[in-house]
Amino acid sequence: MMPKHSDPKEGMFKKLLLLTGVLTVIVFFISINAGYIKIPLIDVITTILGNGTAQNELTILEFRLPRIVLAILVGMGIAISGAILQGISQNPLADPGILGINAGAGFTVVLYMFFFQGTAFFKGWSSVFIMPFTALVGSFLAAFLIYALSWKKGQVTPARLLLVGIGINAAFGAGLVIFQMKMEPNNFMKALIWLSGTIWGTNWTFVWALLPWLVV
Repeated sequence: MMPKHSDPKEGMFKKLLLLTGVLTVIVFFISINAGYIKIPLIDVITTILGNGTAQNELTILEFRLPRIVLAILVGMGIAISGAILQGISQNPLADPGILGINAGAGFTVVLYMFFFQGTAFFKGWSSVFIMPFTALVGSFLAAFLIYALSWKKGQVTPARLLLVGIGINAAFGAGLVIFQMKMEPNNFMKALIWLSGTIWGTNWTFVWALLPWLVV
């Protein structure tokens, strides 16, 4: 029997995966101690294990840890979406931003903010769960339009998919700006912050609001 030769790319991928995993753990502990209140590493570990002081538990478990976990989940989502779209389009440059899926998600979120601004439905805790779902609906709508318009003679070519995606991106982007210009200044800033992305003021509710859609 011929001996099996290991694929160099597979070996490199495993090394890269190990390296990024170690770096993630290192940055995790650096981030959890980044702030006005400095907490020794041993106290951080003790607190995570459930034996910390009340102040450390509040600082780490309620303020810093949710933000770090949310940032990790967002990074995972970006990586997964990029890998899926690059595999489908057979284009290493494809991503949700270029194809217009991000614009579709942002457009529906701005629509939600525009029509429900000033209401309890917009300001309440339920909006933390509803807005990611609204973005998901918008992204599915954009993906459907891209696929439908790319369909020609019973097939979808990667080049056509990319070109149609750029057009859908421009269309949703224009609609997004139109509704943003009609919003109240305060709500306009909220929409701008939501579209840009932030982990400020994050708690475990935001983490649980994102996790199910990332699993899907």
